[in-house]
Amino acid sequence: MLKWFLIISMSVAMWAANPKIYAGLGDFIYDDMVNISQLGELDAMGNERVQIQAYLKRCQNVKERGFSLDNNGSVEEKENYLETLRSLETERKFFVNAANAALERKIQENDFEGYKELLQTGMIDIEKNSDDIINFYALNKSSENTIVEVEDYLIYRQALKKQEAEETVRRGAIYKSYRQRRLEQINRRQTENKAAEVNRIEAEREQKKEEIYKEQKEELGVIR
Repeated sequence: MLKWFLIISMSVAMWAANPKIYAGLGDFIYDDMVNISQLGELDAMGNERVQIQAYLKRCQNVKERGFSLDNNGSVEEKENYLETLRSLETERKFFVNAANAALERKIQENDFEGYKELLQTGMIDIEKNSDDIINFYALNKSSENTIVEVEDYLIYRQALKKQEAEETVRRGAIYKSYRQRRLEQINRRQTENKAAEVNRIEAEREQKKEEIYKEQKEELGVIR
């Protein structure tokens, strides 16, 4: 069962480093080789076992080519290497999707051991399937049967909720401060407007008094 995996395991020492050329893409592929090889050992991935074997052998060959291109290689050879990496990345994503689909099957089958094995490969997108993963885990976990990957995700979720709650409080405080300043601005503007209106009315009143006084003075002058 593990014959093909042992072949790949002979090159584990080489996996410690990756080619520098196109490392941004290559690292994702080469770093996942161990995890994908673990997938190939699981009964849940039995349908993909042969494909995984072929994929890992191809990755090993391409990685060796990458090391040689780090030192020398034509533009065409480097372009071909890049295209090969893109093809491998497509396959890698296929295995990720297949592993997540297998996890859903294990949950539906109520197979906690199979579920645990898949999670421990590191190929499961826990965030993508978080509700199903957490609910199934809550129903089946025990003090003797915990899964570090899920426990770590739960800690992350709790920290995120705490941060969101703190952010909500912070936003609330900021909004309250803004509303207080706004109310103060409105009250100040209203007070200023009222004062201006009082001054206007008073000025009109004084002007009217002066006009009346002037008219009376003129009338008295005519009478005399």
